[in-house]
Amino acid sequence: MHQTKSSYDTKKTDRTSDVNEIPIQRESDIRDNILSESLKHVTDKGWTMEAIRAGVRASNQPTTVEGLFSNGYDLVDYFMRDANAKMATYMSEKAKSGEKQGSRLLIDALKYRIGLVVPYANTWDQALAQGALPQNAMRGWKNILDLSSDAWHGAGDTSTDINWYSKRLILAAIYKSAEIYMLQDQSQDKIDTMNFLERRLGDFQTLGSVRNSMSKSVSDAGQIASGLFSVVRNLTSRR
Repeated sequence: MHQTKSSYDTKKTDRTSDVNEIPIQRESDIRDNILSESLKHVTDKGWTMEAIRAGVRASNQPTTVEGLFSNGYDLVDYFMRDANAKMATYMSEKAKSGEKQGSRLLIDALKYRIGLVVPYANTWDQALAQGALPQNAMRGWKNILDLSSDAWHGAGDTSTDINWYSKRLILAAIYKSAEIYMLQDQSQDKIDTMNFLERRLGDFQTLGSVRNSMSKSVSDAGQIASGLFSVVRNLTSRR
């Protein structure tokens, strides 16, 4: 699901009658390297082009590469894709070792995933607000649905019927509601958020039936919409 790309292409050129191979870095790798550096500046500069420009400087790239980025949400998108890949690796390692399986693996994996967001909790409202904008919504939904699909797959789910879609939508709603909860969580290390997420996932596991869980999914969707409205409003009022 997560393909590992080679960091370099090769280009042949004549040099003193010899044919040598010179590594040429791919555009996608240049972007990812810059965005990785940019994450170090999110605490101070937020999920902005300013943070990306700081990443460009830290990567020793010319300012012309700023043209590879459209807006600050490129940084959010990179973080979410990278965090999803880390969660998938976490689940694979735990499953192979036999340390965790099934619902326990699913719950711990989602707690691990939101734990990757915790260091950016103070600016995550900005990330959510940007994701709610029309020009960014498609990428945002793809990342949250990829997260849900990866989580179920890592937990061993092999369903192919309508439940495949329902379970992923429900899990996405539960996870996103936990991110909204985190914005107001003042507990140390966001432990209350972790407990909230585990309770909601536990409710889903206890109910068992996807059909009976749909009402909770609708409720979560309402909470998410309300929460996103609040963070967009708050972000706008600070400008």
